[in-house]
Amino acid sequence: MNRHVISKKNWTGIAILLALIVAAVAPYTAVARQIGLYFDAEDNRIFPSTVGYVYHRDFGLKLRLNGPQDMFLDHEENLWIVDTGNNRILKTDKYGELLMTVPADPREITLRRPEGVFVNKAGEIFVADTQNNRVVQFNPDGTLNRVLPKPESVILGEDFNYQPTKLAQDYRGYLYVVNSNDYRGLMMIDTEGLFRGFFAPNRVPFSIRRIIIQLFATEAQKEKLSRDLPTPHSNLHLDESGFIYTSTIYERKNQIKKLNAVGKNIFPEQEYGLFRRQGYTITPPSIIDLTVDEKGIVSAVDTSGYVYQYDQDGNLLLMFGDKGEFRGAFGFPTAIEVDSEGYIYVLDKDRNNVQVFRPTQFAELVHTASQLYTDGRYDEAAGPWREILQYNTNYSLAHSGIAKAYMRLGMWDEALHHYRLAKNREGYSEAFIEKRYEFMRHNFGIVVAGIVAAFVLIYFAVKGAGWVLRQDFHKSHPIIQTLQMLLRVMLNPGDAFYDLRHGNYAHVSNALILVLVVFFVRLFNIQFMSFQIHRVDPERVSLLAEIARIIGLWLLFSVANYGVGAIFEGEGRFRDVLIATAYSTGPYLFFSWPLTLLTHVMSRNELALVDSINVVILYWVALLVFLGVRTIHNYSIPKAAGTSALTVFGMMVVIGVLALVYALTEQMFSFAREIMVEITIRT
Repeated sequence: MNRHVISKKNWTGIAILLALIVAAVAPYTAVARQIGLYFDAEDNRIFPSTVGYVYHRDFGLKLRLNGPQDMFLDHEENLWIVDTGNNRILKTDKYGELLMTVPADPREITLRRPEGVFVNKAGEIFVADTQNNRVVQFNPDGTLNRVLPKPESVILGEDFNYQPTKLAQDYRGYLYVVNSNDYRGLMMIDTEGLFRGFFAPNRVPFSIRRIIIQLFATEAQKEKLSRDLPTPHSNLHLDESGFIYTSTIYERKNQIKKLNAVGKNIFPEQEYGLFRRQGYTITPPSIIDLTVDEKGIVSAVDTSGYVYQYDQDGNLLLMFGDKGEFRGAFGFPTAIEVDSEGYIYVLDKDRNNVQVFRPTQFAELVHTASQLYTDGRYDEAAGPWREILQYNTNYSLAHSGIAKAYMRLGMWDEALHHYRLAKNREGYSEAFIEKRYEFMRHNFGIVVAGIVAAFVLIYFAVKGAGWVLRQDFHKSHPIIQTLQMLLRVMLNPGDAFYDLRHGNYAHVSNALILVLVVFFVRLFNIQFMSFQIHRVDPERVSLLAEIARIIGLWLLFSVANYGVGAIFEGEGRFRDVLIATAYSTGPYLFFSWPLTLLTHVMSRNELALVDSINVVILYWVALLVFLGVRTIHNYSIPKAAGTSALTVFGMMVVIGVLALVYALTEQMFSFAREIMVEITIRT
């Protein structure tokens, strides 16, 4: 009896001990899940992946940080932390042990909310003393060397607001300063403290609105409406080779730049970071800082809590982090550094600490393979890439790396397979060109026979079209009648539309069938266009979106045009608009699907030809729609042009109203769901 009671107590104790162990381990397993991320740029989605970096340690509690804004790792691998709220700069080792405070003597000089620090190889310390509107240089022992006040120049103007936030010094002794909210670029200040001009301003993106304002607005209106300015740089990093890397917040493209001596960006121009959807708006990433290691790998941190790593070709290598209060997540990261061992240090303004992340074996494999790949040593990189795929089969860059190795061996089919898995259309096209050339070289007779067969098909298609046009319309099969009217609209639109309007040559049912055929041709083109030419993945195409694009657009145009015609004395009935618009799709029906089949013998180098043909088809259809509107309403050309423009405007208004109704409806449902959840929680 006693043994039974003791045994029961033991089991209870063991259960409690296991529960405590699980509770202790759970946060760390959560961290591993949080930082094991893979980002598919084509889908703009995050997937679980093998962990690239794991939380290692953190420090900052003993330092009593208060809203730190910047951090710098010097050549001796000591950390310099800008403790903004406490108006000081802290020098620590990599473990957070305090080595020195700057200024060494607070009575000598007082900083006021500094936001940036840089230490050169001589140990001289440069501080962006932001609220004091100056840059301060300290000696290696933390004593004051000199103060660089607000620069003066005719270029800057008298009302220039000087608030330096970040800075770096090149081998000449020139300072590159990020000035708060200054869209003109980095400020260059020479060794004497004189302003030498702006360096590498960001460009204003293309805007139709800005062009319209410049063309038609008065000077006063331009001053009021034209507010498009380049986005300012958020931070900078100077590497050992003298290149300046910059980060930019509130930018939709080229958030990371690599600037050469003349300020030209030589980093790939593309989107960097994760675009987040918030309701109906897409928020671009806010990359606030970046650093570059000895291998040329760029590590950038986003204010949303994500860290991204890129190679010199702009390929995303790894991604980790999150927003939150647990280890491995961030409140508001403001700076990032990487040491010689690959450890990443992230400064957090909200949590007042520095978190250190250790690279895993997976990250080391990625870095090794990436360096070999960037150096063009594809055969050597194939081994690490294959190991990486054992960790993460979705790692697209590994598939591209293996495909490169197969390309070197002349194994085109294997290269095509891996390029397709990587969704690398450019690489796939390169392998396809080689395979096409090899096929043509070994099967020249078949190629010639195929070309002859294609011309024969075209010949019989033309003969068939002529035969269809010669048939007696009223005695022919309905399919022949439809084909004949489609051809007549394409070749002689004036008479054809007149017959459709007055001769009872078609019915609304014919128009509906035609639009359905257009819809299925559209689906055929999406599904069967070649991979190297296609711009989208067919699996990601929404069927509802295509229905809205084809059938919805047809109905919307018909309703809008009939309404405009009724206002401006148009003679066409609603059924006439439906029929005329449907029969205007002939060029798309006859020429788009053969072009889709033709893409299977074309490379991405011929993409411009495919786009040109598609544009011709689109304009041809638009011209036929315009001529149809003119004929059925009996308008002059100027009046037809005006009513067509009003029709498009009316369509935009309807779409805007529908979008607004949809948004309001979803907000109502969201509000109702939140109320139900709160009621459920309280009950």
